[in-house]
Amino acid sequence: MASTLEGATSEFEKKDRCEGLDHRPRVLLGKMGLDGHDRGVKVIARALRDSGVHVIYSGLWQTPSSLAISARDEDCDVIAASMMSNSHLVLGPKLLEALASVGRPDLPVHMGGILPQEDIPALKEAGIAACFTTGTGLLQIVEAVKSAVKPYAERIESGHPTAQLARDISMAHEERAVRKDAKRRRPKRVFGFTGAPGAGKSTLVAALAAEFTRRAEDDPSLGRVAVLAFDPKSPITGGALLGDRLRVDFNRLGENVYYRSLAIRGEDYHAVGDIVDLIGGANEGEKAYDTLF
Repeated sequence: MASTLEGATSEFEKKDRCEGLDHRPRVLLGKMGLDGHDRGVKVIARALRDSGVHVIYSGLWQTPSSLAISARDEDCDVIAASMMSNSHLVLGPKLLEALASVGRPDLPVHMGGILPQEDIPALKEAGIAACFTTGTGLLQIVEAVKSAVKPYAERIESGHPTAQLARDISMAHEERAVRKDAKRRRPKRVFGFTGAPGAGKSTLVAALAAEFTRRAEDDPSLGRVAVLAFDPKSPITGGALLGDRLRVDFNRLGENVYYRSLAIRGEDYHAVGDIVDLIGGANEGEKAYDTLF
């Protein structure tokens, strides 16, 4: 006779597990290739948020290049790539190559999902920092993300201008001193959007960013587009789910849009003015971010 399930099959206590770190971990959860299985990665996102981590979710069907750009622009501590399509031996090394090409070869990549044990040595040799197979506990994943956190350095070793902008924003957001030679300029066009959850703000901003980028292809003097997106922190753990960027098609827009997600508590955000000016001053001429949403 079948028994009735009356309780949760597992328990996961919601609490801040990130105390004592240099800063709250920022992890990019990504799905590359044609893999459409996302239930597991969403469970992991929730567990990380409920442990005090700031989680950026890229959405489905990313390329190694789009995932690398997202990780750099978000100044992540680690990329967590979920692989369920047997493409890990191809896409894993390509992701590492893409990270080097966008100025962040130092970012560790963790990979989990359907990973045959015999493939793990090849992944490790290619440069994947950690591999997680089926049966890995949620707390193991949380601890692995925490272990990837390193103290913020004022300057990015590669010197890549966009990677450096991402770090400047992190420093300002953390109320730390930004490097003295960081340039500041107010973008020519700054638009603000607010509204109730689910009203369509992220979808609208994504459409506007794509349209401005299309127009700039015909008129390069318009410059490039940047997006600054805010989501609330958990009042219990301090963690956050930052999923606005999944509305933007970075497979098509690539480097033409700079997108940064930040978690805040309440509405009184003191650093927004300085961050806006850092974005505006990061580049000049046709590469300048002259439009900010």
